[in-house]
This record gives sequence, C-alpha cells and structure tokens, in this order.
Amino acid sequence: MNPIVFSISRVNRLRRAAAKATEFPEFDAGRLPDGRAFDATDKAHALLEVFDTLWLKPGLALWACAHRDFHGGNGEIRAVPADAVPGASSERPRLDELMVPPPGAIPLMQAIDGDGSPWSFLSASILSREADEFGAWWHGCDWSVQTIVSRAPPQADDPNAPDDEWGLTGEAPAGDWTWHGPVPLTWEPTFREIGTTRQVVLHIRNPVAQEAIYRATDTYQGGSYVGSTESELLCAGPGGGCLLARGISPRCIRAAMHPHWAAVVTSADGRLSPSLNGLAIADRHPSSAGSPVPCSRVGRVP
Repeated sequence: MNPIVFSISRVNRLRRAAAKATEFPEFDAGRLPDGRAFDATDKAHALLEVFDTLWLKPGLALWACAHRDFHGGNGEIRAVPADAVPGASSERPRLDELMVPPPGAIPLMQAIDGDGSPWSFLSASILSREADEFGAWWHGCDWSVQTIVSRAPPQADDPNAPDDEWGLTGEAPAGDWTWHGPVPLTWEPTFREIGTTRQVVLHIRNPVAQEAIYRATDTYQGGSYVGSTESELLCAGPGGGCLLARGISPRCIRAAMHPHWAAVVTSADGRLSPSLNGLAIADRHPSSAGSPVPCSRVGRVP
C-alpha cells in the first residue's frame, strides 16, 4: 500500500479541537486552591468525542481526574468496567481517594476501537498524546508545547526563508540548524500499511530548552490502537525556552521560540493567540513578573 499523506491543516484542526475540549476554565479563573483534585470525566468524554473514527469498546466507561498544585497540574484518563464507575456522593472525597482509579482500570488506548481507516490510526497517535497530557498545566506540560511540522526548517542565511522569526506558525523558524541524519523527503504526517502493521510518522518540533525536530514513528499491530513509539532526533537549532501553562484558555503560554527573549501565548498548533486571559496568567508567573523570560535562565520543564 502506498503511503497516505495527511495535510498539516487537517491534523492541526484535530489538535485544536482536542485542546478546546480539554480546557479547564477553573485553572484560568484561579478558583481551585493548590493541592486540589477533581473529577474530570466529562472532559475525558469531550476529548474522545473529538475523534469521530475512534470509540470505547463495549462494556467500558471513562474515568478521569485532574490535580493542581503550586508547580502545575496533571491529570489521568483510564477506562474502567461500566459498572465500576463511582456514583455521585454528597461527601467530598479526599485527595488520595479521588486520584485512585476504580478497580479494573486499564490504560485508555487499550479500550479504544475504531473503523480501521488510515485516519483512525493518525487519530490514535494524536489521542494517545492528548490523553497523556490530559489536565496538564504549567510545569506539567510537555506535548502541548510541541508542534507537528510540515516542512524542513530553513537556515538562518536562507534568503527564501519565510518571515516567521519566532516560529509562530507552528513551523520551525529560521536558524542555525544542525542535522543529525538525512533530511526527510516527506514532512507531513504519513500513514503506511505493511501486512498487519500500521505506522504513523510525525515530524515534531520541540522548542523547550533548545529547538529540536524529531521523527516519531508510531507502530500499531494487528488492528490494535495501542501503539509503540520510536523517536529519532533529526536536527537541533537555536536555544528555546520554558513552558508556562497549558490546557486553560488559551492552550498554553510559552516562553520560547525566539533565541533570546519571548513570552508568547499560543494555541494547540503553535499559532499566536490574542487571548488577554492567557496573557494575564503569564503576568502572574513568578519567573516572568510581566516581562519576557531570558532563555539563559530557563530549561526543560520536568
């Protein structure tokens, strides 16, 4: 079967929809005190509904929670037997109780079925990453700061390089890029089928700490939507920055992407967002105090 190439605009629309579905406005408004966990099952359902070629296997239901503390936030989605979902209670559960999945819980992707189409496997590659990032906020972020690219990064001295100094389109900005392997012939997301094996290939830009582009190859066997991922560094560029927030409104705030200074509010696909709400959160971050963050003072977040 010949490889199938997906347009970057279609993939980015899927990421934006997933980001919208998993926004936590309570983080934005500061209504949750540090150390608070809460049920987020409705957000997990909203996330899965974005992926119209994927669904839960019969007899299973979703369970999800999210947690916030001073340094950031994280969450978790699991699939559980439908009869194991906790019922409503008039008593507020303790933090340690709320963060424990019900009996029989399994990783989300083990519970996913789909229509078997190439797009369903691309969707599984996005869903698995979104699920791992579910509820992430501030220093808990990782995937949300990364963007899927569709072209090679231009060198700093390239006279034909796009006018995108900070990389705000989501593509890699011009810079002094050092290659660690052959330049790919195809950059956009790709699906391949070899016998019963399906592969999805993504070229991903990570601007945290240092600009880098790597190839992620997700392999699915026998029709299962549980994939294994191999990552290969393709090239490294100028210094990056530090992720501040995500999963709120807008998706994330990033001090990155410019080799010297930046405090940039972005959406899921890396495009500049005009959200004043998000900028207010950047202003409240203790390391920025309303000013750009020098990249020499920040590094990769945990």
